[in-house]
Amino acid sequence: MTIQELKSASGLSDRELAHMSGVSLGTIRRLMIGVTKKPQRRTVLRLERCLKRVDEYNKHHAIS
Repeated sequence: MTIQELKSASGLSDRELAHMSGVSLGTIRRLMIGVTKKPQRRTVLRLERCLKRVDEYNKHHAIS
């Protein structure tokens, strides 16, 4: 999955993702609209870790 797909599935706003991941809001917005084509590896790893944690949380707390 892409970062955009993970973010969409998470239900987080750009602002929430920025706060939780430590990546600036501007960087996230540039990534989401495709302005930034080659983000720094560190940025991708931070976003990926954050979004995977949110995904795991959502799976464990899903309403049955």
